[in-house]
Amino acid sequence: MTDQQRADAMGCAGHPQIRTPNLDRLAREGTRFAQATTVSPFCMPARVSFTDGLYPHNHGVWANKGAMSENDPNLFRSLQQRSYFTALVGKAHYYEHRPGMHLRERETYMHACGFEYVLETTGPSASARTGSWVTDEWAVRGLLEELRRDYDGRRSAQEEVVRPSTLPVGDFLDSRIGSKAVDFVDTYSDSRPMCLFVGFGGPHEPWDAPGEYATMYPAEQTPPPIPIPLRSAESPDWVVRNWAFESLSASSLALVPQIRASYYGKVSLIDHQIGQILEAFRRKGWLDDLFVVFLSDHGEMLGDHGRLRKGTFHESTVRIPLLLRWPGRIPANAVSEALVENIDVLPTVLEAAGCDPLPGGLGQSLWPVLRQPAAEARDSQLSEVARQVMLRTRRYKFAVDREAQNYMLYDLERDPCEQSNLAGHHSANELAATLRRQLDTRLERSGYRMRRDRGFTLIELSIALVLLALMASTLYGSLSLAGTSWDRGEAKAQQTGEMRLTEDFLRRTLTAQHPLRLQKVVEKPLYFVGTRDSLAYAAALPGRAGAGMYYFRAAVTPNGETSRLTLSRVIPDYAAQGVPDFGGADSSVLADNIREARFAYFGRDPGAAELVNPTWRDRWDDPQRLPDLIRVDVTAANGTSWPTLFVEPRLAPEIGCPSWNAAARRCM
Repeated sequence: MTDQQRADAMGCAGHPQIRTPNLDRLAREGTRFAQATTVSPFCMPARVSFTDGLYPHNHGVWANKGAMSENDPNLFRSLQQRSYFTALVGKAHYYEHRPGMHLRERETYMHACGFEYVLETTGPSASARTGSWVTDEWAVRGLLEELRRDYDGRRSAQEEVVRPSTLPVGDFLDSRIGSKAVDFVDTYSDSRPMCLFVGFGGPHEPWDAPGEYATMYPAEQTPPPIPIPLRSAESPDWVVRNWAFESLSASSLALVPQIRASYYGKVSLIDHQIGQILEAFRRKGWLDDLFVVFLSDHGEMLGDHGRLRKGTFHESTVRIPLLLRWPGRIPANAVSEALVENIDVLPTVLEAAGCDPLPGGLGQSLWPVLRQPAAEARDSQLSEVARQVMLRTRRYKFAVDREAQNYMLYDLERDPCEQSNLAGHHSANELAATLRRQLDTRLERSGYRMRRDRGFTLIELSIALVLLALMASTLYGSLSLAGTSWDRGEAKAQQTGEMRLTEDFLRRTLTAQHPLRLQKVVEKPLYFVGTRDSLAYAAALPGRAGAGMYYFRAAVTPNGETSRLTLSRVIPDYAAQGVPDFGGADSSVLADNIREARFAYFGRDPGAAELVNPTWRDRWDDPQRLPDLIRVDVTAANGTSWPTLFVEPRLAPEIGCPSWNAAARRCM
């Protein structure tokens, strides 16, 4: 499995420039599924779904937060029960890779998830902040600190950065993953049949192909991206404002050819490593009876529609490469146009291994299609992200936001490049109604209902009631939850990484009563202002300072006879020299029936003297008094106190400072 590889990023898929001889070999010796899609254009949700055969609305992992249940049935646990030796080399991403942790801490969890052999890594960007066996190797070889400086520079840059990796080709993340996979095959001596899951970290950004792969493809020869569509005057506001249609700055768009060239180089590096792994199996004499599955978790925009990365339902991100190869069992040199999903791989592999289907699994075995490549698998495909849902049929694409408003409607037959969005157009109302009914049917069949208004669905209400009951037992009935509900049309804000992380911090910490580190929410602060009754800060989408940046404030606000805890958000004024006015901000209700919330700020020792009203404004003020620890004391309306919370912000004060003195914690 690769990370963030487009369906067209293979020579066998007809790409005019990229060279992937080993993937092309798999396609010649097997079957390529040209219409395969992911059930989520986001890493963790897609990977959990691939492994447990469920949709994100079933397993509850909607973003790169939380964890896959290690107790529920999944692909690898089923293979273990069938006496397979199961091994992981590389990235799996079944749980949150937090800064400061080392993945060896979660080996017991990974064993419980079904892997007997675990050699796990993060993806490329996270490797600068999260430890693993590969970062240990880099540290021993004196490569880690330079790599961290390179990644820190990329994250703090105002625009996209395209430059070769500081790592030699042989030490590049995907080279090391491939090499370890080869070592595993070469030294395997167990008598049991083997299932080896190799998770490559690329071609996920950063745009840092190493060595000769950085210059393998001339930027001026890369295919042009799909253009940014013209905006229709007939499109309603909720369509126009949706985050999926925001585009990059002109300066970042100018770098798309170089970005594509680097991306293609990383794909070719991975292709080479796949060839090395296949050669290891040949040396063992196992290649002729080797069942190979190649796929990616999701695609990459790569400049299409003026965007980069993932997270939307455009064809560039929801379509994925999917190759299946098993000599004598799977048709060779075949291409299927069946509408398949990445969760279909699980029942296909289990059937091949003689395992029983997973109870409750929602994927469909591909063997009927493999036996007859012209056959259909299903009449539509589902994909989900940030509680938004897409239906893709043979001809149409239909997507709704959190408020169940249709914001994508494309005729893929007449408009394969998605240039004419019919969502909200009067002429498409009947078509939209038909597709909505089809979407509702598919969702209800899989146990999920979209809300039709601004209230709660029955499922959400049930979850809220369970949480209320748990909290009532903890706080003696002192607290009630309110649903998170941004003003209509604010789906854009909810889709940014910082908005999700901020909501997670406040909603989960302050309503579930357990400490949660703020992590990278404040990774790129413009300012930080702490007072006794509020906490305000600014945050930007990681790696894209200036894009998707907002000011946030957590505070208690009046609400009739009681008060409520709210999270407010405003768009930043970059010329401002002080705290913005949150009077007209959009607000999300986090908890009702609150009397007060008090914030206190400390250095590393919570027993030391409190810092009074700490303030830091990037590039303006001395950040010496920036707190290391925040204490939050909340009192419910009936006078009951919540458990005291200590939150570790993990700020990055050196960002934007020409010369940061770590010992003095100040800009020199």
